[in-house]
Amino acid sequence: MTTAVSPVANAVVARSTFNSLRLGRTSQFVVGRLHF
Repeated sequence: MTTAVSPVANAVVARSTFNSLRLGRTSQFVVGRLHF
């Protein structure tokens, strides 16, 4: 069962990590624009 769930969990973790990185970069860009 864990072998069947593992790829799905990995995909979810990878997706959430990518989304958080993209969000962090976007907020950083917005803050930089507002700051200057």
